Amino acid sequence: RAMDLDKDGTGLRFYHFDQIQNAKQFKDTYRQSLDDLVLSSKQISKLVAEANVAFVLNMRIFEELDVLAAVPGASIRKVEDALAYANMVEHGDDGQEEEAKC
Repeated sequence: RAMDLDKDGTGLRFYHFDQIQNAKQFKDTYRQSLDDLVLSSKQISKLVAEANVAFVLNMRIFEELDVLAAVPGASIRKVEDALAYANMVEHGDDGQEEEAKC
């Protein structure tokens, strides 16, 4: 609503993927593929950190759109805030990598 998008849905094409015929099936298969990965604790930490960076960078896109649309109080967080998550990789208590199923 804040973006005052056209009623024809053109402003929501960001969420439309022509190659995905069944969104639920795609998401279920994607989640199962992630669940089946065998990763070390360090790899899991890196994966989570990268996902957090991507999430915050995505938030910045919408913050930028809010600023461009002159939404009252809108602001854009510093890119450094998003990238800081990449430095938050946790290690196991003993420093050893161990395999874990996500």
